Amino acid sequence: MPSGVCGVVERRLLVNYRVELDVLDTVLTDPLRGREVGDTGKGVGSVCITRVEDTRPGFLPESLGVTVEMATHRVYARVEDGGDHCVYVPWRGVSSRFHALVLSSLLPTDFDSADFLTEDRDGARQVRVDWDSDVAGVVFRDTDRDTVDDDSVFYSVESASTFLCEAGVEYAMTGDVYTGVETCPDRTDLKPVEISDERSSYFGKLGGEFDSAFGMTDVELAWEPRR
Repeated sequence: MPSGVCGVVERRLLVNYRVELDVLDTVLTDPLRGREVGDTGKGVGSVCITRVEDTRPGFLPESLGVTVEMATHRVYARVEDGGDHCVYVPWRGVSSRFHALVLSSLLPTDFDSADFLTEDRDGARQVRVDWDSDVAGVVFRDTDRDTVDDDSVFYSVESASTFLCEAGVEYAMTGDVYTGVETCPDRTDLKPVEISDERSSYFGKLGGEFDSAFGMTDVELAWEPRR
């Protein structure tokens, strides 16, 4: 059994899209179904872009860790029979082919390599991720705002934090079976970020509409294998 991975999140960005539930179900297979946000009739998918420092297998000291850029697509779901919350991850990418191979050997899921571009300009940060023919990107800046937009499916920052950060085991298809990874942060508080531009080819194909964006910094995080 793989031993898991740990590190310190220097920056984690969740860019969220609201998607019709029946559309989310088209990317899920039994026993997973799209998870509704409250009584909105909508589900949520996220592009999660993370910079992790001191990344290493759980049994190694912090001094042997490396810095890794990661990106995932997250579809928030539920298990149809038991109703447990979970996340379906159709794609994970990291910033080098070597890191992709190492992480795939430590966790029961596949990582692809992707190109990450980060640029700071006029007080804003642009992050773009390219892989194969797909792309995800965002231009954002920090804000003192502590509320969500009126058209968001979330009614508060706290409700978004609960839904997005306490979502359960992350499942991906490995061959024809689901394999799981549990993400274990030492805290789950999110802060809104101001978005001036965003793009997701994956959620765009699902008719997703931009809903909200949140950030986290300086969070100790562990990824544990789950079956």
